[in-house]
Amino acid sequence: MPTPDDIEQQQRLLATHRRTLADYLRQRAIHGEAYVPPAINHGIHEACAAIRQIKATLRGWGEIVEDHSGDEADERLPAPASSVPTCPPPPLHLFGRAEIIGDLHRQRNLIECGKCFAPTAWIGHG
Repeated sequence: MPTPDDIEQQQRLLATHRRTLADYLRQRAIHGEAYVPPAINHGIHEACAAIRQIKATLRGWGEIVEDHSGDEADERLPAPASSVPTCPPPPLHLFGRAEIIGDLHRQRNLIECGKCFAPTAWIGHG
């Protein structure tokens, strides 16, 4: 069973998330629908999710929680991306450290044995 302090802490947290949500909604209105930075929409989703969780916790403890009109503001927004798109890694055969070092050693060996006439300054012997 939650203590009165637990209930008060959740109620304060709920009020904090509601203020945060109100700030994000004001910022969204200032930017306009077409120019909203992704961070603002993400913040709205996060604040709404926290509000839902806190309300469920308080109601699970038998507390009465008032629903505010903005608590579900994220329902009108597109869902956030589940993952951040990334570029594929570069091909290892082109950028692998071991391969580059191996190539440098082979070039040095060819130069040292006289099979290559490349200037030695290219590999640091100059």
